[in-house]
Amino acid sequence: MFSLHTWLIIICLAYTVAELSNHFRITRTLLRLILLPFSLWELLVKRLMRKIFPPVFPITGSCHMCGRCCQNIIGNPPMFIRKYRLFTSLYMLWHSVIHDFEAYARGPEGEIIFRCRLLGADHICRAYWLRPAVCRDFPYQYWFEQPRFIEGCGFKSGEPKLNPPPSGKVE
Repeated sequence: MFSLHTWLIIICLAYTVAELSNHFRITRTLLRLILLPFSLWELLVKRLMRKIFPPVFPITGSCHMCGRCCQNIIGNPPMFIRKYRLFTSLYMLWHSVIHDFEAYARGPEGEIIFRCRLLGADHICRAYWLRPAVCRDFPYQYWFEQPRFIEGCGFKSGEPKLNPPPSGKVE
């Protein structure tokens, strides 16, 4: 009745319609599963580096589960991406398709502010086990800069811990 070529076209069209109607959910889930080991490896290395070389500003407190951080995700692309509209659009499309983030504002220095579409009404992530690295690593701890937090966040930046000078004379 139909040739193999025709069946492949019908299957591809059906898959495309399903993906478009589900906001790329199948593709996003497959990509997250493929990228998960790399994301976890990067997090492990970052945490190991923080143990070996502790940041100057410690982070104290805990999560209040209010969801403010999920509604104000700051994307700070490099200047060449911010400079050209096409690159900015591709940057926002990547975060929309891969992370299910929605760009809704611009920051004072050209940052792109996203909100997560996976946050439920109960402030619980609906894709917790497959959440992006930016969510897994929150709150992000810089080595030499004081971290900034959203108003009302349970995390706070502690007093800077400076390493004491080495004892003894250096010759």
